[in-house]
Amino acid sequence: MPSRSVEEIAPEFRPRAPVSWADPIVLAKSGFAAGMTALMRGYSDRRVTQAALFPPADHWEEPPVKAGDEPYWMDFAADIGDGFDATYAVAYALAEPSLRLADTDCPRGQLLVLGGDEVYPTPSQTQYLDRTLRPYALAEHCDQVDANLEVLAIPGNHDWYDGLDAFSELFSPGHWLGARTMNQRHSYFARRLPHGWWVLGADTALDGRLDIAQRDFFATVVAPEIGPRDSVILVLPSPFWVTAAQDGDQESLSVLRFFRDQVCSGGRLRLCVSGDLHHYSRYVDDARKPDEQVQYVTAGGGGAYLLATHDLWRFWAKLDLSGSLRRMRKRRPQWTATVTEAERTAPPGAETAHLVHTYPDRGTSRKLSVQVLWRMFTNWPLGLFFCGIYLIATLVEGHALRAAAAFQVGFGEVLARIAPLCPPTSAGCPPARPGAGPAYGALEFAAALSTSPGVWIIVAILLIACYSVPTHQRLTIRLVLTIGHAIVQAAAFFAVQGLYQWFVNLVAPHSSGPLFVTGYLAWMVIAGYLAGLAVCAVYLLTATAFGANHNELFCAMRLPTYKNFLRLRIKPDGTLTVFPVRIDKPHAFRLLAGRLPKNAFDNYSVDTQLIEEPYEVLPNPLSRK
Repeated sequence: MPSRSVEEIAPEFRPRAPVSWADPIVLAKSGFAAGMTALMRGYSDRRVTQAALFPPADHWEEPPVKAGDEPYWMDFAADIGDGFDATYAVAYALAEPSLRLADTDCPRGQLLVLGGDEVYPTPSQTQYLDRTLRPYALAEHCDQVDANLEVLAIPGNHDWYDGLDAFSELFSPGHWLGARTMNQRHSYFARRLPHGWWVLGADTALDGRLDIAQRDFFATVVAPEIGPRDSVILVLPSPFWVTAAQDGDQESLSVLRFFRDQVCSGGRLRLCVSGDLHHYSRYVDDARKPDEQVQYVTAGGGGAYLLATHDLWRFWAKLDLSGSLRRMRKRRPQWTATVTEAERTAPPGAETAHLVHTYPDRGTSRKLSVQVLWRMFTNWPLGLFFCGIYLIATLVEGHALRAAAAFQVGFGEVLARIAPLCPPTSAGCPPARPGAGPAYGALEFAAALSTSPGVWIIVAILLIACYSVPTHQRLTIRLVLTIGHAIVQAAAFFAVQGLYQWFVNLVAPHSSGPLFVTGYLAWMVIAGYLAGLAVCAVYLLTATAFGANHNELFCAMRLPTYKNFLRLRIKPDGTLTVFPVRIDKPHAFRLLAGRLPKNAFDNYSVDTQLIEEPYEVLPNPLSRK
């Protein structure tokens, strides 16, 4: 149990719930922040400012690292600053003096490396304090800062949404994370480790690129210091080995190529780790001998919502890190079913790799994706958004129907009763048609709308909105998903109107004006909430079958389960062993008036297990000769 209480650290602390990514306001704020940052970064890049104030070559101070003949331990975590329950569980496990994994006592790492996205959804000092710094302080087992424990961090895309202002302020000398000190002055770092290893952390901002000062630092300052027999761990804010193939961003491979060819040439790059994708996956390249293989590990389970793993390609080929950018843009990655076929279809000199392990496994990931059908209804902000859309669309269409010659069809009776919002253009309406059911009412309403030009403006807006949702590369699939989504949304809206038309045909003779209006508004709120979220859930589940919108589906569910981090051991002979740690289900705290009770941490524990058996990463082949 932690040695410090909430009252000692933050008396006014209120644990944050997981970010509601289906909230239109959250999405709007995040999108605006990202857009403004991308716009202003062209005029003022914080990385350039840091390099001007503190030249990396002059402020590159390596604290002494003493390991002797003992193994050296370090930890890696990413995507940590989200809901309190998951963030605290990972922080607690990282702060444990030792974990028992695979019949091995794995002590706490002297160095903790954070692989980006230290806060969600947008950065500010308040968000960092509540979502990251205070949970780690509460989970700490030490009463004071330990000079032997250090944290190094690189920013992810969410850390960049304020231009890196809050990150630069908090992750700097004089600050700490739990009991760990912070000594870096830049958003990237290079650190020499014992037993012939290095760890390098790169900051690629929002566009997956290195700035000129950072490239110069790694190429002219760090590279000469890395000996020919040394080995390197590269930490990136995004797994470019995955995104380059699945999202079509082939140019992002230029970062990997830069480190492999200019900084870590000669086979010194041995392990690439990243977060950003909120799951665990490991690829191993097949283009080299077994003792020269490079491991590509994604471990983004530090606290953010779980992301699918069943959409990951089992093998990739033609990921040619040594080719030109122009040639890579013209070449579509080939994805195959077996390693043998991947090697056969890959061009000479191309990289091929296969997927070794995922967490959760692919079958579990598919089963979890189906839960969106009922978990979607917990996103009440999005449901209220659909309610507003349904009401506004009805009023707009009502005014359009007033100008249409088809206004005097059966649904005119409905609009006539919503006075004075949509007053009829003529006195009286035809009587309700006996025996008309919901389907007839929907068809009647659709026929009336088709005569109004204003409705086609709404249809155009709907198509544009639906086109912006699919995340697939291929235009044909995007169009299919767009048109299908728009048709289903429109059909749901007509079905809601048809059901109300049917209701009117049954009870209209006995309803009064105020009662009718009240019932109509109540029906639109309830039906809009249910129909809008249901269509959204079905669309997301359908889109994943086409390879699109996996991220949107899982962020709508906000699953706080299946967390992970890495514990690494470097032996005196240079062998690196990776212990991938999992936390299946973090404990859910019960709050009292939004606060943690005094006994919240009594008997608290975290069940840590291995994701897969520990695997070894052999050092640079030259070091073994």
